[in-house]
Amino acid sequence: MSTIRLWDAQDGARLFTFTNHREQVRVLLFEESGFMLVSLDNSGLLECCNLSDGTSLWSRSGLGAVHSLSRSSDGSSLICESSTRAKKFRFTDGTPLP
Repeated sequence: MSTIRLWDAQDGARLFTFTNHREQVRVLLFEESGFMLVSLDNSGLLECCNLSDGTSLWSRSGLGAVHSLSRSSDGSSLICESSTRAKKFRFTDGTPLP
């Protein structure tokens, strides 16, 4: 199991601990406004957490060997890339996009 811990940069207090990943976390990506954190592990589990209250907003599994996670130019979607394909998801709810 992998653990993601988030601290307050000003006072060093721990804000949240996320433990939803079963394998090593490879990528962390903050949503532009700073209210969401997306994480990706070695199993291909993509998890989006609310940074206001620490809850899980959505997750997607079975993505396989993803090696790259990025935001679209307008910030509205995530792009997960493997060596053979790319998948796109809406940032706010994880809905797959064409």
